[in-house]
Amino acid sequence: MNTSILAALQLYQYGLTPVPLIEKRPLIKDWSNRFFEQPLKQQDIINGIVDPTGKTIRYDNRNIGILTGKISNIIVLDIDDTSLLNTLEKMGPLPDTWKVQTNRGYHLYFNYDKEVPSMKLWDKIDILSNKKQVVAPPSKHPNGRHYKWILSPKDVEKADLPEWLVDYLIDYSNQNNLNWTSAKKSKVQSIYKSKTGNKSKDIEELLNSVDWVGFYSQVTSNIRGNGDWLSCKCPFHLDNHNSFSFNKHNGSWTCFAGCGSGSAILAIQKLFGLSFRQSLFLIKGEDIYV
Repeated sequence: MNTSILAALQLYQYGLTPVPLIEKRPLIKDWSNRFFEQPLKQQDIINGIVDPTGKTIRYDNRNIGILTGKISNIIVLDIDDTSLLNTLEKMGPLPDTWKVQTNRGYHLYFNYDKEVPSMKLWDKIDILSNKKQVVAPPSKHPNGRHYKWILSPKDVEKADLPEWLVDYLIDYSNQNNLNWTSAKKSKVQSIYKSKTGNKSKDIEELLNSVDWVGFYSQVTSNIRGNGDWLSCKCPFHLDNHNSFSFNKHNGSWTCFAGCGSGSAILAIQKLFGLSFRQSLFLIKGEDIYV
């Protein structure tokens, strides 16, 4: 059996809805709605899909795409700059999940969350939910490189989006979809211009503006050290030794006794039971219950 058909059948067994592509574009007309009305069947992959004109669209010798969103129970983070993955991980921990090497970066697959819409996040990250599709392995990019699994469904379970990221995406979407009047939009455009495509830089600058030594001194004790990273007793467990370390510039932390590691925002979430958005408000000195 043809390699493309076998790949599509495997994706189908994982609960996904694969579609044939020409390069990166679906060949099925009205592909974003068609499979809700006529769910894909295994025989469609083997024999081809008959379109409204009577033409059979086949999967063999094609690139394969996956419909994202509810229909496949996936949300995909399409990251076109590998350095942005490091930026996300500084904001909060990302669980192991299905991961694909693309031409310029990664596709990270998570379970569908109805609260998270499709959107452009920053400059080189797209959030692909309903009515979107993503190119799947072993498809070939127009430049000749193949999409490859780094962590496949055989290697790891597909994870839920972490709570901190869900909060951030919802907040980001709301901020960028406000129904402003033209006058109001014009008035604030200069203020938010840099934030629309550079949200990560704004958060990084915010974290770098905080006195983290002063913050951690309120929630723990025995702070020691002279470098960028200081040690102290862990605020998350009963600690008789300095098993906790934090960065005095941005507040990121790690516990060597097993409590984990992450950004200063995650520390605030864990310490005070706040959402990602509320934690940002707290750092800014704003009302967290707006």
